[in-house]
Amino acid sequence: MNLQQKASHQFRSVVVIFSNGTLLDQIKKGELEILQGRLRLLADLFDRIHIICHGSPVALASPDLLTGDRISIHQAPYAGQGAFNKIFFLIYAFLSLVRLQRQERGPLIRVYGIPGMMPVIPLSYVFPSARTVLSYHYHWSIQRFSRYKTMLPLAQKLEGMAFKKARLVIALTEELKTAVLRAGVPESRIRLIPNWVDTDQFRPGQKGRDVEATYGFHRPFLLYVGRLHAIKNLEMCLRAFARLRNRLDALSLVLVGDGDQKASLMALASRLEIADRVFFTGSLPHKDLPPLYDAAEAFVITSRMEGQPKAVLEAMASGKPIIASDVPGLRELVRNGGNGMLVRYDDIDSLVEAIAVILRDADLRRRLGVASRRMAVEEFSKEVVFAQEKAVYFELASGR
Repeated sequence: MNLQQKASHQFRSVVVIFSNGTLLDQIKKGELEILQGRLRLLADLFDRIHIICHGSPVALASPDLLTGDRISIHQAPYAGQGAFNKIFFLIYAFLSLVRLQRQERGPLIRVYGIPGMMPVIPLSYVFPSARTVLSYHYHWSIQRFSRYKTMLPLAQKLEGMAFKKARLVIALTEELKTAVLRAGVPESRIRLIPNWVDTDQFRPGQKGRDVEATYGFHRPFLLYVGRLHAIKNLEMCLRAFARLRNRLDALSLVLVGDGDQKASLMALASRLEIADRVFFTGSLPHKDLPPLYDAAEAFVITSRMEGQPKAVLEAMASGKPIIASDVPGLRELVRNGGNGMLVRYDDIDSLVEAIAVILRDADLRRRLGVASRRMAVEEFSKEVVFAQEKAVYFELASGR
């Protein structure tokens, strides 16, 4: 019996948990193909896939997600806004897990993110032999609760429990792995597997010249893709761009994404007198992003904290130099002088200088972009990362 047959024999089914509207949110953002990529990987190894999710019937609207009869969706009914809705989902997910644990005779439980582990924690007391693989994408307790000092200790305790109840924890970066180790999880139960990017979809030569007519951008432009949220520190980016406007008059800045800071960032652009050169596109379908990456001169991200942002990997696969703040999660992707430039955290002067250097030197942009593409293909391509994740399932199936 080969490894794949053994995996299918021991784990005939897998239960995937998308908590608190994750599935619906990703579909709304046009990231259905990312979800499908994960599901196709699991479909190669398991006879049946059960998805426990939270949202509304809109999440079921895409027939692509329901292709074939091997995928079953267990969707918590909508129970109103706020905490009650989240508690209702946790109860629903726990009861679904109990039923599936008995029905499927011990399926593998696959969780993406700490919130999805909340129903698994009580399950582990009912079924101590339950085997769960948890992906740890970012510092959940810090990013979500750092502003709520009374809640932060509880969130950190829950995070630690989630680590310990998982059979294996997949950390995206060395820095995240260190956080799991600090929580008391032995290294033997941690695997370091990065995020992945589709290097066929995101690659140089994606008709980037067409975006000017489509969106009305002025070229050349810098690109940011992601949430418009305080942790992304986009005020720094706007203030640096305002200084550059006087030195590089033709330059534009394109911000793709949405979030609670959109209005305040637009107001700041007006105060800095750069509103005519800063373009807020809102969220765009994932399939529309490759030409934008292709048309940009460079990708810029000035976050205060990161896990391992998919947007940076997409920019790298598109052959773009990366200008990033020197913080955990970014310094592992950006090799200073190799495929981009790291700037001192919250140092506008450093950011202005890095952007100016890259924009004025076409040979440097080409060299950094080539290195970005090579790194994406060799270290973060779907084929490379999926092979590493498959090895985790084979390891569990063999009983090790």
